[in-house]
Amino acid sequence: SLNAVTTEDKTIFYQTVPSNQLALVLWLEADRMMSLVFDTQKVERMKRSLIEEIQNRKTEDPYFDSALSFDRMLYPSEAYSQPVLGKEEDLMNMSWDDVRAFYTAYYSPDNAVLCIAGNFSRRKAIPLIQKYFETIPKGDPVPLFAEESHRPPEETVRTLENFTTPTPAFYLGYRIASPDSSDFYALTIIEYILLRGRSSRLYNRLLQKDRTARQLSGGIEQRKSLAVFKIFCRANTNTMMERSQKILFSEIGRMKSDLVPEEELQKAKNMFKVEYVNQYARLVDRAIFLAERYLSKGTIDDIFLDLNKYMSVTPASVIGIANRYLTKDVILLNIKTK
Repeated sequence: SLNAVTTEDKTIFYQTVPSNQLALVLWLEADRMMSLVFDTQKVERMKRSLIEEIQNRKTEDPYFDSALSFDRMLYPSEAYSQPVLGKEEDLMNMSWDDVRAFYTAYYSPDNAVLCIAGNFSRRKAIPLIQKYFETIPKGDPVPLFAEESHRPPEETVRTLENFTTPTPAFYLGYRIASPDSSDFYALTIIEYILLRGRSSRLYNRLLQKDRTARQLSGGIEQRKSLAVFKIFCRANTNTMMERSQKILFSEIGRMKSDLVPEEELQKAKNMFKVEYVNQYARLVDRAIFLAERYLSKGTIDDIFLDLNKYMSVTPASVIGIANRYLTKDVILLNIKTK
């Protein structure tokens, strides 16, 4: 099996093969990196395919455009707010030369990480990697990504009257600590307390107890060195949407003022631990996790310390971190209907 995943700042190709075919798959990946063949017709065909996919997503998801608008509020920088698929007008204007220049800069050994997981001999694998990849020349200089701290947004609250969406909704976001910060461990546990699972605080209040919302999603999102805490909530009426907002802010206020009971904190940690360990369950997941980790942090040396840091989060640290980041500096986008 083979596939690929593209996020805002990386692309990962991954394959699963029998262990005796390691040489073949390394040759295939090296061939892709060194001599990918694409002509004008292929570029135009792919552009049409991507534009069609964007249009299909807009048709299937009436909140697609509003989600992009919210991202532009959260990430004022153009470098961070671009959608993964791109914009239709940018794709239309993209030339073969643009594609070729991008490929030449980014798809080279000096800008990649190779991760192999499974039943293989390290002694035999390293000579194969050297054989297939050492002869590939370095790429053009990679353009510097616009590293940027969280600058103030141009607007923090915005209301859209969108009569094409079936029901009203709102997006809410906080800019939080970088994934490299020690505060990130407590922020992740806060995410699980508030949003993960049917017994989480927001799910329980909004969808089960008060029943003011009909859909709830969100969590922590990372883009390079920036991270945000995002929530999307959909209700049946504008009034219910406003009530859902009040309940949400009430629960966040409770998180900032009352210590989380040990039992609830442990439940959140257990849920996180299961999902964390599951990243190692399948070999392909393990390889992707390790590759992403190295691409993001430049090392995996401290990976074995990570889980203990999440498990060491205390009720006191939760309340302290909540007060530091879940503040009045909230970014809010309301989508109202008739």
